[in-house]
Amino acid sequence: MNKQHFLVISLPAQGHINPTLQLAKNLARAGARATFVTTVYGLNRMNNLPTQDGLFYSSFSDGYDDDSWMNSNNTMDYFMNDLKINGSKNLKDLIQKFSDEGHPVTFLVYTILLPWVAVVAREIHVPSAFLVIQCGTAFAIYHHLLNSTNGVYSNSVSDFTVMPSFPIEIPGLPLFSCNDIPNIVLPNNHLSSIMIPILREHIQNLENDPNSYVLINTFDALEEKSMRVIDKFRMFSIGPLVPSAFSDGNDPKDK
Repeated sequence: MNKQHFLVISLPAQGHINPTLQLAKNLARAGARATFVTTVYGLNRMNNLPTQDGLFYSSFSDGYDDDSWMNSNNTMDYFMNDLKINGSKNLKDLIQKFSDEGHPVTFLVYTILLPWVAVVAREIHVPSAFLVIQCGTAFAIYHHLLNSTNGVYSNSVSDFTVMPSFPIEIPGLPLFSCNDIPNIVLPNNHLSSIMIPILREHIQNLENDPNSYVLINTFDALEEKSMRVIDKFRMFSIGPLVPSAFSDGNDPKDK
């Protein structure tokens, strides 16, 4: 582990920061060099960053290094597109900077809403892992709905308007009703037009890269059946990634 350098990349939102930062701390504790990475604006808003041997912090620009996006009339779709374009370029620059400094990156870990990081990893020939900060059952549902073989939301740009047939049957798991699944993958949810294409991109990236990994914020004894449902990816339970409530003081403060 002492020759490994992990970049653990998160959006600057509390529900994303907590598990990703906890994973970075765990990796550093195991002897690796772990760098927690988020946007410039997000890192600037994190107070009292925890210190630990092997744990470092860095950032990349998403094009909004202040709060200009929040004060604009741009839609979430517009922001996510800018994040993908600017983030891809600036993350590559950051990785090159680490290499120039003698700390080449050997592994990328990314969370939900950041599927483009997997593309960056392939382009620079570095392995990557999708860190599912939700439970294993949620990921099993996403894969069932979004896989390219028979997923309801598999291909068409506009197919996120189609309601899945209920109950949903996933071999080895109980039947799921409409009220049992994350509402971000239901067409009547206001976020579905954003989240379904992003989640579909995650699944397609994993399908296109047999060497990729999926890390689940759970443990086997809790979700043994859910972890066995998908056999196409190299999946590992690494949870629970839940520190004591805000014990590190890493809560972004409103200004």
